[in-house]
Amino acid sequence: MVLTACYPDGKLFHSLVTSLEGIIDECLFTISAGGIRISRLDNHQVVMVDLWLPKESFLRYNLRCKDDEQELGVSIPQLKKVLSWMTADPMEIRAKKGKVILTQKRAGMYEEKTVEMPTIDLDRTGEAQPPDQPYDCCATFSNNLFSTLLRTHMENHDTVALGITKTSFVIELQGNDHFNGITRLHRTTANPDNTLALKIDTRTPEVRQLLPTSQFKKFSHASEICRTVDIAMIGGEEAVKVSFNVGDDTEGYLAFYIAPKIEQN
Repeated sequence: MVLTACYPDGKLFHSLVTSLEGIIDECLFTISAGGIRISRLDNHQVVMVDLWLPKESFLRYNLRCKDDEQELGVSIPQLKKVLSWMTADPMEIRAKKGKVILTQKRAGMYEEKTVEMPTIDLDRTGEAQPPDQPYDCCATFSNNLFSTLLRTHMENHDTVALGITKTSFVIELQGNDHFNGITRLHRTTANPDNTLALKIDTRTPEVRQLLPTSQFKKFSHASEICRTVDIAMIGGEEAVKVSFNVGDDTEGYLAFYIAPKIEQN
């Protein structure tokens, strides 16, 4: 198997890898003619990562492979370190069994920067498929605001309750003996100039679910991927979906599915 591709933004690729930090330490890149995917559970089986970069996300994408798809094992901390010097210029990717070579040309003061990293042997334990059901409720709002809330509101609580109604999105902090709190975002009218706009799409009057803050706050690393975040819920014991679009005109995305806590009546 040999993959030769060119991703349009090396810094964005670095941000994608950074978003996985603290959730999964290693993963399999599943490479096919259609694109590149990661679908993996964390070690605690609480959060699932689902990353999809279709071939349309790349400036160039060519795969030579005997099989329909090929898997490459990668260390996330190592890949993040390798990508730390990437700029927003296009990034050349050459991958084959045993190693990955990343190159940027004419990036800033450098005529060419190339780094090579080995792949790792990794079995399919931890591979998973996203839940196969529609989500009844979804709130879409500023990713920058979302990341700020995660970084500043989650240190003193072990539980966060998320709620979506027809007019609002609610983040309620629980589990502290001394103080708890509620942040409520109200639905706004469509306005592309309003960076704090909240869009709600729901077929249910209200959905509320509890999540562990220790896992939920890790999603703040995705702050540089895109402008907005989608939070979708069904209720009950079904996973909460937190997703980000990747790329302006493609169907690429990064999604996290997090298992909820069961609320005691």
